[in-house]
Amino acid sequence: VGEGPRHHPLLAPLQLGRLGWSRRSFPLATRTLLFVAQMGPAPGTQPASEGPGVEVFDKTSGELIAKVELPANATGALMTYLAGDKQYVVVPIGGRGRPAELIALSLP
Repeated sequence: VGEGPRHHPLLAPLQLGRLGWSRRSFPLATRTLLFVAQMGPAPGTQPASEGPGVEVFDKTSGELIAKVELPANATGALMTYLAGDKQYVVVPIGGRGRPAELIALSLP
């Protein structure tokens, strides 16, 4: 998940696709989508632009549909539930100096 080091000067001429980062990931599959929440980088390991977030992929094509930044690292398995006519994906977050909490994302 993520861009990975593909823009590094030694790799850039190869014009590689997304390489991903070696971070802990938490996947959740629905009928048509794959959600993957990922922890942010360890200090000094990659660009700050690749912080913690949830990436959403189309399961049929593998296309990245969306990326939602999280205010802190994902810390466990994602959950999904339906309330009324709206579906939600919930991500547990927390980390150094930040209390654990749940972030709910709604699906259109």
